[in-house]
This record gives sequence, structure tokens and C-alpha cells, in this order.
Amino acid sequence: MNRTLNQAVAVGIEKIGASEALIDNITANVNKMTDIVAQSRASVETAQIAEVDKKADELIVYLMATFRTNRTSPIQAMRTAAETLYLKTKPYVGCQTLPQGQQIQKMRGLLSDITTTEMSAHITTLGLSAVVEELSTITVQYSTLIEQRSASQLANKLDAGKTVRLELDEQYDDLVTIAFVTSVATPSKEATDFVLYMNKLITDTETAYNQRVAQRGKKEETE
Repeated sequence: MNRTLNQAVAVGIEKIGASEALIDNITANVNKMTDIVAQSRASVETAQIAEVDKKADELIVYLMATFRTNRTSPIQAMRTAAETLYLKTKPYVGCQTLPQGQQIQKMRGLLSDITTTEMSAHITTLGLSAVVEELSTITVQYSTLIEQRSASQLANKLDAGKTVRLELDEQYDDLVTIAFVTSVATPSKEATDFVLYMNKLITDTETAYNQRVAQRGKKEETE
């Protein structure tokens, strides 16, 4: 649509029979579509996610710190439990700094590793059962909120985009139809150039689309 607009203006909208009002309306919708594609949406879920993320970070840091510091505990059982858990959870150190999706996966892995029968006994020895239970609850909440936000953003974007796209489709049809009729009824180099340009643009766009589909299919096959 941007290229269509640019070409219409380049050849002169009066040469292809288009009105300024039509061009203005198309431009407004193209700008709206650009905003819809690019915009970052703040939402209720985002605020809730920030709160849950902070809680998750605190729990992870607390667990790791407890494992680390109790390796020097004067109580043998606690020292053994801490050393075992420290070694087991080394792959998860710093996971609270990862991007949200990766952090959730790491949290699930951490919980899986420290809630086995053997590790649960060590968790109990260190008095961390309530902490682990809370981390488990927070992990579920975190994951659910991320999924809800993604669904909400997608729904909002699709709804807004669909309305603008429908308007653009009609405006595009009006513009190219007017240009084609003008090129036949009152031939001019500018109108002919515009029609030829549009034919090539349509071909180029279809080719690019087919290439993307083919590449996506090839990638899916490889995966």
C-alpha cells in the first residue's frame, strides 16, 4: 500500500483520476496499520506479570543463596543437604535474569529437579518446603499470565487490524479501478505508467509471498 501511494503521488493523482480525499483516506489507514503492526500494548496482564516476576526472582535468589551459604553449616545434615542441592541446581543459577519465556522454562526445570524424593528430603532438612511450594505456585501463575497476555494482544491486534484492512481493501480497489478506467477513457503516459507499475507490483508481491510460504514450509519440514 505504501508503494501504491508513493507511485500515485509520483505520477500525479489527478493524472489517474483519483481524488485527494481518497488518497488522504488511504494514507490515514496505512498509518493506522503501521501503528497496529508496530505498537507495544500495555495491559493489565503486564502489571500482574511484573509483580509475579519480582516474586519469582526473590524466591529463586533466596533458594540459591540458602543452598550456597548452608554448605558451611555446622550441622552435618544441613551441610550435606546444601551441598547436594547446590550442585544439582548450578545449571539454574542466574535464571531469574533470563527473558520471561526462558525463565519460566528454567523455573519448571528447577522445580522438577528439587522435588524428587531424594531432593525433597534435603529441602525439608533446610526448612525450605514452604519456599519451594510458593515457587511452584508462582511458576503456574507466571506461565498463565504470559499466555493470557499473548492471547489478549493477539486478539486486540487482529480485531483492530481486520477493520483497517477491510477499509484499505475497498480503498485500494477504488484507486486501481479508477486508474485503469482513466488510462482507457483518457489515455496518458502517467496513467499508463501507473497501471504498468501496479501490474508489476502485484506480480512482485505475489512472488515474495509464495517465496515466504515455501521457506516457511521448508523450515517446518527441517524442524
